[in-house]
Amino acid sequence: MEWKKFFSNRILSGGYEYYEDGMVMDFAVQGNIITATVCGSRDYDVVIDTYDPQNYEVYCDCPYATNHDLCKHMAAVLYHYDDHHNAQGGHQNSTQHDHTLNIKKTLDHATHDELSAFLEEIFKTNEGLYNQFKRFVRAEVSSEDVLRYKKDIKRIFTTYSRNHGFIDYNNAFSFITDLRNFLHEQVEVLIQQGHTMEAFELSTYLYIMLANQDFDDSNGGFGDIESICTSMWLEIHNQSSLEDKRILFQWFMEYSHGKMIDYAEESIETFLLDNFHEHEFIQPKLNYVQKQLDSLEGNNSWLEYYNNGKYRLRHIQLMSANNESPEVMRQYCLEYINVPTIRIYYVQECMKDEAYEEAIRVLKEGKIVDQDRNGQLKQYSELLRHIYKHLKLEAEYEAELYQCLIDYTPGDLKLYKELKSLCTPEEWDIKREIIFESLGKSDALDDFYKEDKLYDRLLARVQDSNINKLLIYEDVLKPLYPKECLEMFERELMILSVHATNRRYYQELVGLLRRMLTYPNGPHRVNMIVGDWQVRYKNRPAMMDELSKL
Repeated sequence: MEWKKFFSNRILSGGYEYYEDGMVMDFAVQGNIITATVCGSRDYDVVIDTYDPQNYEVYCDCPYATNHDLCKHMAAVLYHYDDHHNAQGGHQNSTQHDHTLNIKKTLDHATHDELSAFLEEIFKTNEGLYNQFKRFVRAEVSSEDVLRYKKDIKRIFTTYSRNHGFIDYNNAFSFITDLRNFLHEQVEVLIQQGHTMEAFELSTYLYIMLANQDFDDSNGGFGDIESICTSMWLEIHNQSSLEDKRILFQWFMEYSHGKMIDYAEESIETFLLDNFHEHEFIQPKLNYVQKQLDSLEGNNSWLEYYNNGKYRLRHIQLMSANNESPEVMRQYCLEYINVPTIRIYYVQECMKDEAYEEAIRVLKEGKIVDQDRNGQLKQYSELLRHIYKHLKLEAEYEAELYQCLIDYTPGDLKLYKELKSLCTPEEWDIKREIIFESLGKSDALDDFYKEDKLYDRLLARVQDSNINKLLIYEDVLKPLYPKECLEMFERELMILSVHATNRRYYQELVGLLRRMLTYPNGPHRVNMIVGDWQVRYKNRPAMMDELSKL
């Protein structure tokens, strides 16, 4: 098979380099199955099934191939297969043992000095093999090694940005993929070998460069790299001694604010405040949070509101970690009780202490204070319902559920069903009409009508809508109202046919016609429509072709 046509030039180049550098190891062929290990800073297993000569099935356990992408490790093995296995007529397995014995004899014959001199010359020109050897002997990572790794990172950026230019959409995916591969194939290996501080230096170097790089992030590439880095930082943090944690802590303190774009800093700040639980770090974190609170300008913007709530909650949590007295904590909560995050924190503490009356009082007060903030009202209502349910206050629970469904989360089918289960049929007939009225023309009515089998009302709403809504509720409407549904299909198809302009739309129209065939009198109506279209749209050859497949 001419397999190279399925690989990009970049992947082929990387695979050929691996093959040329002798990175394909443990190569074996058993029947139509090829197996090999491709070495580098990390080993990856490759399996290729050649059963179908026109369509090889390939597998590699590297991160790049997890999305079913063809990778350079696969290409390296296929190069090896072409140049070695085919050249030997498929007899590689029969000579493999002899070849291994010859290697062993040669190594036994060589002196230590000869081996050292030979490897030194090889390593000068083959950095990949040198890294593989260092990994094999678990050598220390020098400052020169770190600099070399940083050059590799920089090379990825310059390759795609052409010296600090914008990386467009067409190149962004490959750019992020190369960064992801570097983190997995280089940095992750350093962590596994115990070189955690070097891994931290490289991962943060890459993260800062990415935060300052202008590129099209439509595919969420930054979030992908951010997730990998934060996972690595957590692993490094958990493996670190207290002395190393102090170094990590200083970096996170330095880069958590004012050094890069805000969304990149937020991840660093979150990591800083979520970790470093040793007592010596608590007060510096408290100071940091207080500094952020002091910097708030006191305006009424959404960002100020969000940051005030975020940092107030962090402050009270750090006070708890610092073993502040319960009374000091309580006074802090009461002082800032009108900050929603503090109100919820205080209520949760009251619930732990079984101070339910106080919790109910504070939540009811919050519903008044935050009456214009629907998100907060939903949280308060949920906590109130939890308390009422725990205390078996059935009337209060039902009233809160009803208010939530009317005012806070209108259209919530789960709450609708729950409220229905608490009412008598007579009560429900009254309450549901009030709920329906409160929803106006909301689409939530459709599911409510379906739930209560009010199919006549559901049909009326579907008839006032479009074909998409009919398709959603066709399963319940078709048995009861086949004539009305068929008429709606016919009406909508006539409208859609006017604007259909390509084969994909024609295929959708034919799909709707097929659905019509399942209705009483459906075949007759379909024949009428098709006949009309064959005359009306005879100059649409693609449409005529799709209709012929009906």
